[in-house]
Amino acid sequence: MFAAMGLAAALVTAQDVAPSASAAQTATQQEVTVQSAVPSTAQVRDTNYNAALAAYASRDGATAYSLLRPLAEQGDGPARLLLGLLYFEGLGVEQDGAEGLRLIRLAADQGDGSAQIAVGGLYENGLLVEKDVAEALRWYRLAADQGNADAQQRVSHFYFYGVGVPEDRAEGMRWLIMAAEQGDAPAQSELSIRYSHGPDGQRDEAEAARWMRLAAEQGRAWHQDALATMYRHGRGVPQNYAEALRWFRLAAAQGNASAQFSIGVMYANGEGVAKDAAEALRWYRLAAAAGDILARMELAEMYVSGRGTAEDAAVTVAFYRQAADGGNAQSQTTLGWMYDTGRGVAPDHAEAVRLYRLGASQGNPAAQFNLGLKYYNGQGVPQNYAEALRWFRLAAAQGVASAQSRLGLMYGNGEGIVRDNVQAHKWFNLAASRFSSDETEERESAVRNRDIVARLMTPAQITEAQSLATEWRPR
Repeated sequence: MFAAMGLAAALVTAQDVAPSASAAQTATQQEVTVQSAVPSTAQVRDTNYNAALAAYASRDGATAYSLLRPLAEQGDGPARLLLGLLYFEGLGVEQDGAEGLRLIRLAADQGDGSAQIAVGGLYENGLLVEKDVAEALRWYRLAADQGNADAQQRVSHFYFYGVGVPEDRAEGMRWLIMAAEQGDAPAQSELSIRYSHGPDGQRDEAEAARWMRLAAEQGRAWHQDALATMYRHGRGVPQNYAEALRWFRLAAAQGNASAQFSIGVMYANGEGVAKDAAEALRWYRLAAAAGDILARMELAEMYVSGRGTAEDAAVTVAFYRQAADGGNAQSQTTLGWMYDTGRGVAPDHAEAVRLYRLGASQGNPAAQFNLGLKYYNGQGVPQNYAEALRWFRLAAAQGVASAQSRLGLMYGNGEGIVRDNVQAHKWFNLAASRFSSDETEERESAVRNRDIVARLMTPAQITEAQSLATEWRPR
């Protein structure tokens, strides 16, 4: 069904942008002659075909079939394609993939661009035929050579990714530009992204913004949101908060959660508007209701601090839970801390460990450190120095000073590892240099421990430890 719907989408797109030749001819005739009272054969064909297309769109297969079968028997290419889709899906007729393929292939052989794309899609995905990317590209090229923008974009991907042909970014860009220059919004937005994220020397932020604007002007929310982001951050265009807000609002009006969230951020930060926590809260709520995870996290933080609303621990936990369940590592870590400390919920070390592990597995350094502590102290899990050491190392590698200090202790005391004063000195030294100005006590403790270890070391060992600390870089 997924593949069939993909073919149907290509068909509808083609019909929207390319009227049939008979329809165009009728329009021309109307300019120079008085319309006959008796409909022409072409007019009857177009009326029946368009009715079949509407029936297909409303999933009325029986009506679509009765209208399409006579046209297909007369050799009408678009009718054969749509009738093939009915057989392919089993809509209004007994499902018959072989018959669907036969009809679609007939339409493609007649030069119907949408049918050629459909056949290409079947070969590309190995549906009803043996997968053959070279054959898929051949069919896409046939449609692309007729000026079909969808096919041109598909051909570009074969060259971008080296599928069936040698990888060739320049050739991929050539095909993609052809599609974009026809006004195809998906091609325009992809071209924008490729200009924005291209290899060094091939990035062009101004071109990226130009193409995204062309796509956004066609009214699609995703493109409007992307253009607004460019204006907000000044990427490819001069930074302009007012213009950013205008495009965000257009996207938000269509229910785009990302745009709704960004408007909330702009009100929270006072970007182009007066700071307004209550208005930020309103936009975050809209975005959260649409499923935006970052909005749920921001709402949780607003409720826990009472910004723009009254403090409410239960609501805070609920929003953090939603964001955590959605896979947000920071929310998983924060919710884990709430269970760890009993903030807004009953303390539950096992649940804290579960949530820390989720965040830590995504690389969140705070979650990695906190999970290390749970293993070190045996809270919510059996005490396990080896596991504690593993998680402390991961957090320390990202520059977490507390984790580096803990590593110093474990190496200095030989906890879960052979005692190593050089490594202990190195990690205490790094921790002392990385604690913030607000962490005076922690920094002084790291310095104290480093100096204690130094008394047990030779000058050569101290030099080695200092050298290791100097060479260290965060990952």
